[in-house]
Amino acid sequence: MTALNHAFGGKETMLRFSVRILIIFAIVWSVWWVIGQQLITRGVPTWLEDRRAEGWQAEVETSVGGFPATWRATFPELLLADPDTGVVYEANGLRLSAPAYAPTRVTAVWPEAQSIASPFDKISIESKVMRGHLGVLPTPDMTLDASEIALEAVTLTGSSGWTASLDSGSLETARLSDDPLTHDIQFSAINLRPAEELMFSIDPAGLMPRVLAEFKLDVEAGFDRPWDRAAIEVRRPQFTAIDLENLSVQWGNMALEAAGQFTVDETGAPDGRIEIRATNWREMLAVGQATGAVPENLVPLLETLLTALSEASGNPNTLDAPLIFREGRATFGGLPLPFRADLTIR
Repeated sequence: MTALNHAFGGKETMLRFSVRILIIFAIVWSVWWVIGQQLITRGVPTWLEDRRAEGWQAEVETSVGGFPATWRATFPELLLADPDTGVVYEANGLRLSAPAYAPTRVTAVWPEAQSIASPFDKISIESKVMRGHLGVLPTPDMTLDASEIALEAVTLTGSSGWTASLDSGSLETARLSDDPLTHDIQFSAINLRPAEELMFSIDPAGLMPRVLAEFKLDVEAGFDRPWDRAAIEVRRPQFTAIDLENLSVQWGNMALEAAGQFTVDETGAPDGRIEIRATNWREMLAVGQATGAVPENLVPLLETLLTALSEASGNPNTLDAPLIFREGRATFGGLPLPFRADLTIR
């Protein structure tokens, strides 16, 4: 009997000890969640006041919840205006959340309607799905480490009436561990519909469909400074180098693939070489002729030169030629192009 009482007593002692540990853990966890909640509740107004002191217009309403597993902030009203760039962003109903055990892993759910305006245009954005995951370093600067955005049924409408849309798409970025100022960026879109005015300027004769069936981009981009809080508060990071691993576009019967590398100077001018492969290039030339981008008197000469380039590649329907940048000026297959490239991020 004594041995039995001793056994039950030992189990009861262990149970009481476990309960105490659980209570202590619950208290510590609750305190941790409240600290985070207070940081959000006080930190957002502080950041907004700092921006207002710099001349920004900042109007935000915030509610914080999610206890006990997450910190969740909802912004029923959000309006930010940067006086230096003239950019105004409005999104009523933006939701941000982060696991309490990993506060630097943020999930963003954008509202179905939002807008961004600049001195040039105001763009209304409507979407069925616009959800993102953002990972930042656990430092005061909140340097971007990785991000992922999923898009579904997105439509952009300009103040002048133009529209552009896509059925689905995704954007992923990841900061390279061995080169912190370089990000691997991947973007894909299905059934991308550029603005009708843009498509008309490219193809006024309506020779091609108005939908790009597939668009894919895989690039490593180097910048002159990190993407962190200062990118919003001070200035945008600028390109220093681009390694284009793959660009592929499917437009009707035409297909375009590109890969190459170039550097970018402080004025935004690229310098480097990109290898281009164009399938059914004669249709591209016909589109260029119809738009007036290719003067009528140059069409026979260009067709002769491009035919020679395509025959050299072994397939008369496929054109392989380099796109070369020198101080922003571009040549394609040795032919000068009538534009100057500027990759400045504003």
